[in-house]
Amino acid sequence: MNRVLAIIVATILVAVGVYAVASHLDEEGGSGIDVSGTDVTPPESSDISLGHVEVVADYGSELTVRAVPEDGMSFYGWFDDGTMVSDRMIETFPTDSVESIEAVFSEGFTKSVEYGWSMPMFASDGSVSGLTRNMVFSVNMWSGDYWSSVTDEGRLRHATYADPMPVFMLDDSSAVDQAVEYLEPIMDGLTNIQRATVLAYFVQDIIQYMSDSEQYGTTEFWASAEETLYTGYGDCEDTATLFVNLGLRLGLDVGFVAFESSTMGHMSAAVSLADGESADGSAVFDVDGTRFAYVETAIDNMHSDVGHLSSAYHIGDGNWTHVIYDGSGYNGSATVPIGSGTVTGAPMVYGRAPF
Repeated sequence: MNRVLAIIVATILVAVGVYAVASHLDEEGGSGIDVSGTDVTPPESSDISLGHVEVVADYGSELTVRAVPEDGMSFYGWFDDGTMVSDRMIETFPTDSVESIEAVFSEGFTKSVEYGWSMPMFASDGSVSGLTRNMVFSVNMWSGDYWSSVTDEGRLRHATYADPMPVFMLDDSSAVDQAVEYLEPIMDGLTNIQRATVLAYFVQDIIQYMSDSEQYGTTEFWASAEETLYTGYGDCEDTATLFVNLGLRLGLDVGFVAFESSTMGHMSAAVSLADGESADGSAVFDVDGTRFAYVETAIDNMHSDVGHLSSAYHIGDGNWTHVIYDGSGYNGSATVPIGSGTVTGAPMVYGRAPF
């Protein structure tokens, strides 16, 4: 259901090193991470002046590696005999195949991605009809912006449940602008809750669930909307950030909802209901006289309508952060319990909705 239909490099401003074979990134080369007990050499770099490869984990029959571009450079993809096999920053390969794998780096390029998604159709009474229309969203992003962003160690990527909402990740990037320009005419004439439903389907469809450890090699890594659109992957707080970021720009009244459990936390969003609106689900709550309905964002191979929440959680146990966009910046209110839920201060790892 990931909807990445095509990844096309439209412009490459610098040669990618003609996939030249560089020296092995072993202990003597000074690049990568030495993993105790392994004799396996990680994949080579097309040009060690542009980037190098680090070993994340050695499982014996498989090797997980990370491509690390140098400052100002970009990772292009993993190649096997001249054919790209993956463009993910972290990838796992059979150990007996790594000698033929090469990490290719460049100075920068425009990445053009097409995402397929299913737009909900509405019945005459305004409810979701169950019918959808196949749609395609195209976005162009400069690779240098992505790699500068995800490798910026000064940007907070981890937080605790005491301050769980990634308001600081919201921004007006070029990718966000392109998504807003695409969605605005589609939502023209729709009601408030219908617009929220269209946005929910859009986010649910175009982003495929992937844990932070798989994508970024760390337990928790909060990604911006642009970063998530660049890769097409994310976990619950990444898709929630994308929904809130786009929702605010599209004029919806939205914010973050987070839950705590004994094993894993979960984060998503909520949207206010206009006068006379009701959500076809029980996950609604009131704050300061305004009724909000929960919106799930991190699910695969299905859609969840506004007001629906997995039985693994109860909306009254959630915590809420309202976000305001004033045209120049994003401001989040203090996080408050929705009902009986409390903010414990325990470190949390956020995951997919357990539908």
